[in-house]
Order: sequence, then structure tokens, then C-alpha cells
Amino acid sequence: MRFTKQLFGLILTTYLLTSCNNNSQVNSTDTSDKKNFNQGTADSIAQVKSTGTLQDYYFEPTVSTISGTLKVELYNGPPNYGESPETDTKEYSYILYPDKSINVIQTSDNISFDETTKGITKFQLAPTDEVSLHSLVNKRIRVTGQFYGAHNGHHHTDVLMFVSKAEKL
Repeated sequence: MRFTKQLFGLILTTYLLTSCNNNSQVNSTDTSDKKNFNQGTADSIAQVKSTGTLQDYYFEPTVSTISGTLKVELYNGPPNYGESPETDTKEYSYILYPDKSINVIQTSDNISFDETTKGITKFQLAPTDEVSLHSLVNKRIRVTGQFYGAHNGHHHTDVLMFVSKAEKL
């Protein structure tokens, strides 16, 4: 049983990294932004603004920190991503349910996938190689990373976060 759990965690992590690393090929960003993201500099930390009961966050390259409950959810995958559930493969994704609904605001007109999205109650997480989310499932956590817009069939929410840090609260 322990081997099965470890294998599941490895497969899930590999899948999430593979599907989300394509983001760097689609969006042309300055490498200095990625350097700031990896270093976690204070200059790129998100300024959270309150809009009534919703908080505003911003798409990449801004680094954001948010708390919520981590879940793993099952989705239909290839070949038809839900059009033919009986023949589609099944994909497990890490989903964060933030403590409060949020808005994620577009930061540039150049990136077509990053569209302002309001009233977000859940979003998919894509951890970096250094981040393991497996032991944090069904727990309240705090994640730090960059928001980006869905751009392929493996992205199951309109907004996702590329996670550089995660911790149990």
C-alpha cells in the first residue's frame, strides 16, 4: 500500500510538472522575471488589494501568497477531455480552495491566456520540482507562486498557480 501511495504521488507530480512546464514555451517572458520568481525577491511579492469581500491578486510575473484547503480532484483527460468519459483517461489534479473567493487580474495585454477572472473559489496548483504537495492533501495550507491562465486540456480551472513554496498551517 505504501508503494502504491508513493507511486501515485510520483505519477501525479510528474504529470503536473509536465503539463505546466509548457507554460514557459507559450508565454514569452523576460528571464529576469523568472529569476526574481526563483529567488522570491521582495520586489515581486504581490500587493493584495481588497475589493469588497474579494481579494485581488495578479498574474505572472507577480508572486502571490494565499491560504486555503488543498484537495485532489479527478478529471477526464485525453483523448476527449470529458466528451467521451467512458474512453477518456483519468487525471488527478491538486486543487486549492482559498479561504475566501479571489480575483486574479491581468497584468499585461500581451498574454492572451491571462484574462482577468473574478470570484475564483478554486484553482489548480502546479508545484515546482522542489515542492511536494502529497502530504498536504486535505489540510489547510499556504502557497506561494505565480498565477497563470489555463491554456491546454490538462488545465482544469481557468486560473492556475505555479507553486514555489507550500506549507501546512
